[in-house]
Amino acid sequence: MKNFLLFILAFGFTESNAQSFEIRPDAGYITGDNPDLGLTGKDEPQIRGRRYRGSLSSPTPLTINSGLLELTAVGHNGVTFTGDRVGIRFTASENWTQTANGSDIRFSTTTNGSTSTQERMRLTHRGYLGLNTDNPEVPLHVNYFTSGINSISGTAIFGQLFLAHTNIAGSSINAWNNTNGTTLFLNSNAGSKVQIGGSTAATQADLDVKGYTYLGNDAPKIKMKELSGTTSANIGGLTNIAHGISNADKILAIDITVNAYAPSGRNFVPPSFTYDVGNQAGHEFNYHYDDGFISVRNIPDNSTNILSKPIKILVTYKE
Repeated sequence: MKNFLLFILAFGFTESNAQSFEIRPDAGYITGDNPDLGLTGKDEPQIRGRRYRGSLSSPTPLTINSGLLELTAVGHNGVTFTGDRVGIRFTASENWTQTANGSDIRFSTTTNGSTSTQERMRLTHRGYLGLNTDNPEVPLHVNYFTSGINSISGTAIFGQLFLAHTNIAGSSINAWNNTNGTTLFLNSNAGSKVQIGGSTAATQADLDVKGYTYLGNDAPKIKMKELSGTTSANIGGLTNIAHGISNADKILAIDITVNAYAPSGRNFVPPSFTYDVGNQAGHEFNYHYDDGFISVRNIPDNSTNILSKPIKILVTYKE
């Protein structure tokens, strides 16, 4: 009796009287149709694993990835009982010393149609939770390989899948209502600004809008494009710059300047530029546009200083 440890545990069965059995150092089994394990005590009941390396008479410290306790489940497959198919494993996350006892918890499941158990979730020694990654680098690290091109794929989904929900797919965030794309609201209830880019409010933000943009409730949906060209080499000459907008009625504004000091410097002048009325400064040009081109003309007898100079154009146009 002194050579082994004896535990007596009570198991209750739905259709039979309570039974007891021994858990020995080497084994301990009981079978029944509906076994239940109940732990009753004045203090908080506990299930505790005590792990050592080496031998019982000469134990040595745990090393990294040593299991502390494992809860697993198996089942019958119609021929025999399987190996472990789902489990929770408590593990040492570093080599243990008297002052360092790091640990983590690992959760494993088996995919439908397979027999291979895979780790799915890990809670690390830092309190970081990793889903489909065993090395989470942030408090919540979700790793899932999918393009997220529809409402049910992606790294993470927040909300009711068949109603309004947000889908995070890698580097993109998409709003869906069932399987239809919908509006993505940013800070709509807080009534405060949304900053994109930069670490402080004073840092200039970057915003890349691929489609049209509303700038106010009554504003049209607009886009902008930058064009460039070179003025004619002749006084009174004309240069045509294609704008790529099929209907000139969509153009709302054109801002054009010419760099009169190029290539050695920068001094940009606007259309119809003169120093004062009647002063022939030699920097004057004007423009017009149609469905295909923006035409920039050097003004006769007043464009000597802007021949063959760079043109910078900003076009604002609506949908």
